[in-house]
Amino acid sequence: RDLMLFLERIINLRDKQLQLQYREYQEQLDKGGKIVYISIAEEYYTEKGIEKGIAQGVEKEKCEIAKKLFARGESPESISEITELPIDQVRGLIQ
Repeated sequence: RDLMLFLERIINLRDKQLQLQYREYQEQLDKGGKIVYISIAEEYYTEKGIEKGIAQGVEKEKCEIAKKLFARGESPESISEITELPIDQVRGLIQ
């Protein structure tokens, strides 16, 4: 329980779902129930890490598509429009 209180003071839980989950953990502890401790911060950052990884994968795929489009003769402006990559990034990829 002390650990949970400490975490509450040092972690600013902005995610509503995590706040609710944290409150449920506290209620279980207050009732003397046994719970499996899963770090709220770990869950949060794992979820964020997955989102970041997906975003990086999408970005990488866009870059690969941009290179293929350039190889087919598309203009940097057209490639930027198709892939939604900034024109400067497209130009950097094809140089």
